[in-house]
Amino acid sequence: MKAFQISGDENRIYFQNLLRRPGEDELQEVIKILITAGGQLGEKNEAADVDMYMGNLNGTEFRLLYTGEEAIICTDSKESAGEILKIFE
Repeated sequence: MKAFQISGDENRIYFQNLLRRPGEDELQEVIKILITAGGQLGEKNEAADVDMYMGNLNGTEFRLLYTGEEAIICTDSKESAGEILKIFE
């Protein structure tokens, strides 16, 4: 799994599923990495097309979204996203 950002969308972190694993496996790996790095996740909030977890990593708030196929981390700033991206390197 490789984490990356898209130019012009620096508030989000996307994941490239290099091993073509099921989306649920990718989500569990992202959660494991976040928690191992000291992150905290709230309860899953389910919506029609996405599951969302509110999270915090070293004072940086983020939202972990799961579409059923992929995980995406959203932050309020590109600086926050950059800090979180470092743990996936």
